[in-house]
Amino acid sequence: MIVKNIKILSQNICKNLLIVNTLLETQTQFDIILIQEPPWSEIHKVPSSSNSEGNSLMGTCHHSNWIAFARFPLDRSDSPRVIFYVNICLSSLRFLLCKDIINHRDISLISFFNSNICYYIMNVYSDSSHTALKYLKDTEVNIKNVLVMTGDFNIRDSLWDSAFPFHSSVSDNLIIIANSFNLSLSTLTNTALIVTDASIKNDIATSILHIHQANHPLTKAVHHAAFITSSEAELFAIRCSINQACNKEDVSKIFIITDSIHAAKNIFNSSLHPYQSHSTAILSELRWFFNKSQDNSMEFWECPSCLKWKLHKDVDKDSKSFNPTLFFSCKTSWNYCRKLDCNNIIKQWRMTFQASDGKRKQFLDLLDDNFNTIKPAYTKGGPWLQVFGHSNSLCARATRAITNHAPIGEY
Repeated sequence: MIVKNIKILSQNICKNLLIVNTLLETQTQFDIILIQEPPWSEIHKVPSSSNSEGNSLMGTCHHSNWIAFARFPLDRSDSPRVIFYVNICLSSLRFLLCKDIINHRDISLISFFNSNICYYIMNVYSDSSHTALKYLKDTEVNIKNVLVMTGDFNIRDSLWDSAFPFHSSVSDNLIIIANSFNLSLSTLTNTALIVTDASIKNDIATSILHIHQANHPLTKAVHHAAFITSSEAELFAIRCSINQACNKEDVSKIFIITDSIHAAKNIFNSSLHPYQSHSTAILSELRWFFNKSQDNSMEFWECPSCLKWKLHKDVDKDSKSFNPTLFFSCKTSWNYCRKLDCNNIIKQWRMTFQASDGKRKQFLDLLDDNFNTIKPAYTKGGPWLQVFGHSNSLCARATRAITNHAPIGEY
C-alpha cells in the first residue's frame, strides 16, 4: 500500500472524555488524530487475588475504527499526556510506537512504512514549564524522515501570531529542535477557518461569524434579522462567511465550523425547501471559488456547543451577548410562520392532554434524569426519539409501554 497524502488532526481536549469520543466517532475523514492532554482514568475492575473488589484497569478511550498508541505509565502520576489514534484503513503501513527512541509522557513518536521507507510523526505537549521542549533539546535524538512535529506547544509568539507583539526565547528552542529534524515552521496562510453561530432573543436572530487566517482573527461580522428561525440565521452566517472567504485571493482552503450541521446540509439539497435563496447564493460563490483552481477545497465540521471548544465558545458567547430591540415592522419568513403554527399545535395538545382522563392511565409520562416530565416537541426528531430512536425494536417497546398498548385512534 502506497499513500500520497495523510490527513492529520491535532487537538488539545483538556481531559474531556466527551470530546475524544466525538472526534473518534465523527472525524473519520482523517487518517491520524493527535490528542494532547487525553483523559486517563479507570476503565473497569479486573480480578485480583489480593483485593476482593479487584484492581483498577487504567486507560483511555478506544474505538473500533481507530488504533490507539500511548505510552504505558509507570504509576498514576506518570499517565501519558499525548496519544495517537490511527485510522484502521492505514493498518497495512505498520505503525509502531517508538518508545526505544523517545520514552516521555509528553512526547509520542510513531513510525510507519510507505514505499519501503520509514517515516516518523511526533506528537508533543509542552506544559507551562516546557518540560517536553527541554527534554528534546537536552536529549540527542538521531532520526531522519520526520514528516511533522505538532501538538500543543503552549507558546505565543509574534513569529506565528501577528496579533501578539512579543517574541519568546522558548520559541528559539522550538525552532532549534525543529531544525535538528530538518523541519521548518508551517503557517497556514492559504487556509481560512470560519466559525459561525446564531441565537434568537425576543424574536430577533443574531448571526455571527469569525474568520481566522494564519492563526489570528481576520474578520468578525454580526447580522440581525427579525421573525426568522435559528436555521435561517445559521445559514445566513455561513452564506456571509463563504462570500468573504471566497473573495480573498490568497485563500485556497476553507474550513467551516458550526454547531448546526443540519442547516449547512440544506446548501446541497437539490429538492424544494425554504432556504433555496441562501443555497443558490452560496453555490454561486462556491462555483466561482472552485473554478479558480482545482486544488481549492472546502470542508464542514460540526462542533456542538457542549464541547466548549475555545474558538466556537467565543462565537457562541458573542452571539448571546446582544440584546436587540425591534423598532420597525418587519416581514415574517415562511419558515417562521410554520414554526409558530407548530408551536400553537403543540401548546394546544399539551393543554388538551393535561385535562384528559387518559393521562397516567393509558398514556404515561416520560421523565428526564432530574425526574422532570419531557414535553413533546417537533425539533430534531423530538425529545423522546432522541432517547430510543436509534433502535426500531426499542422504539416499538417504549411506545407500547408509554401508551399502555392504547389503540392508535385513542392516542
